[in-house]
Amino acid sequence: MSLGLRIRTIRQSMNLTLEQAAEACDLDLRHFQKIEAGTLNIELVTLVRLSVGLRQPIAVFFGGMARRDRVPRRR
Repeated sequence: MSLGLRIRTIRQSMNLTLEQAAEACDLDLRHFQKIEAGTLNIELVTLVRLSVGLRQPIAVFFGGMARRDRVPRRR
């Protein structure tokens, strides 16, 4: 799954519109749309903004577990 598709999936699972997500991430709406479409390479600072705005660890954008999916396990 591409980075843009992962971001879109996370945004949709949070029931956020493109506008709401862009605002939460402090990004321009068109910039956010291009990220989701996969037509824009992003810088690390943008990745951090996405992480903070969507309240997800950066690892989730690369296939890690989403915050809501984490279950602490001890053996």
